[in-house]
Amino acid sequence: MPVCRAFLVLFLVAAAGRGAELRTLKGEAIKGDLAGISDKEVVIRQDGKEVKTPVKEILQVDFDPVGKLPPDVKYCEVELTDGTVLHCKKFALAGKQAELPLLSGQTVKVPLAVVSHVVNDAQDEKNRKEWAARTANKKRTRDLMGLVVQDGDNPQGTVKVLSGTFGEGGKDGTSIRFALRLGDRTIARDYPLERVHAMVFVRTLDPNAPPVLCKLYDTYQDLVMVSGVKMTPAGLTVTTPAGATIDYARELVARLDYSSGNQAFLSDLTPSKVVEQTPTEEHYRRDLNVNGRPMTLLGKTYPKGLGLHATTELEYDLNGEYREFRAVVGIDDAVGGHDGPVQLTVEADGKEIVSLTLTRKDRKVHELVRTVKDVQKLKIVVSSPELLDLGKHLDLAEARVIK
Repeated sequence: MPVCRAFLVLFLVAAAGRGAELRTLKGEAIKGDLAGISDKEVVIRQDGKEVKTPVKEILQVDFDPVGKLPPDVKYCEVELTDGTVLHCKKFALAGKQAELPLLSGQTVKVPLAVVSHVVNDAQDEKNRKEWAARTANKKRTRDLMGLVVQDGDNPQGTVKVLSGTFGEGGKDGTSIRFALRLGDRTIARDYPLERVHAMVFVRTLDPNAPPVLCKLYDTYQDLVMVSGVKMTPAGLTVTTPAGATIDYARELVARLDYSSGNQAFLSDLTPSKVVEQTPTEEHYRRDLNVNGRPMTLLGKTYPKGLGLHATTELEYDLNGEYREFRAVVGIDDAVGGHDGPVQLTVEADGKEIVSLTLTRKDRKVHELVRTVKDVQKLKIVVSSPELLDLGKHLDLAEARVIK
């Protein structure tokens, strides 16, 4: 028996009695043992047979209940730029590298550049709520550090919030550099991590980062955004959009959530701003092409989406509640008229995340996946460099934002 096959058999035997339950979007339940997993399908062994389910048809896969953290366990909470939230024994630094020993036992190593938030003593709900209230402004342009300073009235000290720019960690891993702006001067010094209550880094995830395949919940209440997953002899190895890799023993995984859950189609939302320079009959359409017919791209009909003329601007208030924007973009099969370029631009809080030029001669379909985590306003602009705009239409099929 090949070595890899032998390891897989050993893994499945070890997992006996700790089966999985896969639920589909249609409400079906498939119970058995996990026999395989990839970015395209999940395989459950049920009564000696392997049942394969495409990920696009899966709601979630449950293994064990999500556990509760013991009240006497001290930990820090670390959030990555992709939305992954980890409960760590401590936050350690070595230059540009952060080391995160998880309560679940693994140690995750990531570049400091993908860390967005750190809160120490996060087991205290009061600490978490107070820090969240003090840093609620999403429009910040500088990093924030909560520094514990001596206070005669409070033996535990008082947290002072400083605004500046974080640098690298110290060589011994016990400090971090922070530059304060004081008038015309910048003062940089190393602060002991033991005095740092919390940190907020002004960072965003690369809009071209891999999309989220599913969310992993473990038995220590960690939430991991998964862009890649593979089966190992011990359990699972997952990769996040920010590039973190985490190995999981089978008994640590509670749930894989594949639901698009909490998604909103733009055609079901009301734009906060609409700019159109076309006659009424050229108004943007919801769930139809500009001509009022079903949206069709390369022979495929889409029930949801937006039909847009080349002089249209739509703006949506996302209020920082969503993390991904997705759409299938192309020129509708029914579009006639002058064959010229149509330009699509999508902006997230004024930052361009999509720029496409489409023509009828080159009928391509573009599948867009972009990060919009913490974005307040999403703007969609359709235009053309030519004065004659007849036939300058495009479809944003299945245009939606996902939490």
